[in-house]
Amino acid sequence: MALVMSQNLTLRTGAALLLLTIIGAGYHPSLSHTVQIGQDIFAVDRGHVLEVSYGSATQRMIAYRWSVRAKFVIFFAQKDEPRPHICLAGKGLEIVLSQLTSLKLRRTIDGESVEEYFKANPLSTWSELVIRDDSGIEPFQAMILPVKGSSTDALVRIDGSIYVVGIERRVFELISSGCKSLARN
Repeated sequence: MALVMSQNLTLRTGAALLLLTIIGAGYHPSLSHTVQIGQDIFAVDRGHVLEVSYGSATQRMIAYRWSVRAKFVIFFAQKDEPRPHICLAGKGLEIVLSQLTSLKLRRTIDGESVEEYFKANPLSTWSELVIRDDSGIEPFQAMILPVKGSSTDALVRIDGSIYVVGIERRVFELISSGCKSLARN
């Protein structure tokens, strides 16, 4: 009797695991719905952001705070400068956060255009963006490139997919200026 109950339990457990696997395989965030123009491809409450890292071939900016109640400290380094700059964040970082914590789809881009962008701008010329919040979920990671000739568009590469999102060019200028533009006055 105990052997039959054990076999039934094993069969039920196996069936439940199989059902969960099938259900799980049927759901994938990128396949479950198509992102429409104007919708977020990434969004996080900037009040919960603990760290923003933005790095290119010539500079690195890290804004970090220990808790959501603390102030951000910015570490900024440039390739040709031997010393990094450290400052408390001010209004400039608030502008950067407002733009980078809500990436809205502006338009779609076809495969041919993506190939043209990559020929003109290999992935090694793109900047890396990492945003970590207090949720404990893996940090958001993307590659980012301002669209030439546009003051409001940027290409964002997330998990191999490319999106055109709305990010004002001044965000990239603020980051490039480091503590001069991002620090508390």
